[in-house]
Amino acid sequence: MPLVDFYLSYHDLERNCLMPRFVPAVSIRAHLNKILGGEVLPNSENLSEENLEQAFDDITEYLNAIDPNVVFDYLWFIINNAVMLSLTLESTGQAIQVFARINNRGLTLDDADLLKNLLFEKVSNEDDFQKLSEHWEKASKNLYDSKLKRVKSMEFLMKALIGIETGNSIRTDDVFKEWQLKLKTEKLAKDFAQSLPSKAKSLANISNGKTPSGHATEVTAGSHLFKWVQHLQVLLAGSHLNEQSYAELARVVEARVMLSLFSSEKNQDFERIIHQWSQDVSNLDQYASRDEILRASASVLKKEAIRTRVDDLEKQLSLLSYSRKTQRVKIRYVLARCAMAVQFRYANDHAANANSVVNFMRTTSGKGSNQVPGYDLDHIYPKAPDSDNEGAWDRQTEQDTVDFIGNLTLLHPSDNRSQNNLLPWNDVKVKNFAGSGLIMNRLLVDKSQLGSLSQKIETEVDRLQGMFPISLSNWNSDQVRERGRFYFELFRDELLSDLGFDSVLELNASESGDSEGS
Repeated sequence: MPLVDFYLSYHDLERNCLMPRFVPAVSIRAHLNKILGGEVLPNSENLSEENLEQAFDDITEYLNAIDPNVVFDYLWFIINNAVMLSLTLESTGQAIQVFARINNRGLTLDDADLLKNLLFEKVSNEDDFQKLSEHWEKASKNLYDSKLKRVKSMEFLMKALIGIETGNSIRTDDVFKEWQLKLKTEKLAKDFAQSLPSKAKSLANISNGKTPSGHATEVTAGSHLFKWVQHLQVLLAGSHLNEQSYAELARVVEARVMLSLFSSEKNQDFERIIHQWSQDVSNLDQYASRDEILRASASVLKKEAIRTRVDDLEKQLSLLSYSRKTQRVKIRYVLARCAMAVQFRYANDHAANANSVVNFMRTTSGKGSNQVPGYDLDHIYPKAPDSDNEGAWDRQTEQDTVDFIGNLTLLHPSDNRSQNNLLPWNDVKVKNFAGSGLIMNRLLVDKSQLGSLSQKIETEVDRLQGMFPISLSNWNSDQVRERGRFYFELFRDELLSDLGFDSVLELNASESGDSEGS
């Protein structure tokens, strides 16, 4: 006899057979058997299995910590005072209604549970009830593939879908009420339930930094790195788009998320703009062009709002400091976007072995033949300079400036080790920067020391050095601030370009159509 039947059954004297105390869902029966049998458990495949394990551990821990007489007294009280009532109803729908009402007398059901009950109420026969249950269980299992705990819940999916459906910001407490208004007929309920597994799978894939169909993509590397979730609704709304159109949408979404993150926009302000955006995206044709995607994003690209975010972006970037460990990943991301901008968008140099933010973000790992090359986050003016080096900054200047983003760059690990604590104008350090594979680093050195350059790269070096006359030869706090401005303008222009603004001049141009977006 399976252990689950032994522990969860009783002997009915009248029928002279075992009767189940309750019938666990098919999706958890095997896992429950293993728990009760003390077997080694495989990884949980859904939240129900995870909750079962946690409940069993909690109960076991509690029982092991108390006097057995307390347990005996409790059981004796239940046996002599608790009354079991059997309620027979005419239909499954009525049973679901009673279940919801009784449960709400204790711990309130969440909106996902209530919605599941609503769907069950709509079906007219047992076969449909079983199919609906299977759709729900499969959707729940698909969501469990997400690496983000918040996304694993059906409640998150239900809230995202109603936001797409209505275009409105729905309070969590009102999600069930809104779906109750939408799912009025049996057909609507069945169609909705049937769509849930695929929508859940798409959401799980997107939350894991992939396309809705599960293909690898680096377009959303930043939002995935920083574990954002609010924007997932927009990407889910665009899951019907073909591969090219989805990539264009992801570019816009990623840039808007990064602008929000790095300008310290309030989460509630960002979330407020998500729902209308999602609904407009959901109405796009599957072959939507970039222009059509930008028009569908007009509600979040209003010039006045974007200008405010850009102003805040400049201030927040100037506050980033290497001294705060939590900010280092932000610094590395900004520098990665800047390096990519110079390397590919402007200079069109594909000689370096890197072509994405992900590659520029990568740190060197492994050893020997298993080594994966990457970049160190390096101080241009060293954090601990050799005291014998003439011309070193005074301690106060160093303390105030050395950890600012303008004094940091991405550098090959071997170059970083060779220059160690040398001052910026040291010949070894100048040579390292001049020979760097990143054009962004070569900008710190006089062009006469760079050797032969392609016409395209030389033109870009001239342009950027003319705009930002920064040099290692006279590196000081003013140069650090100028380099910080250089990073800000590159990063800003990268985000604005992905958001559909050709230049900062276009963003700042006053137009009567501002209220309608860009």
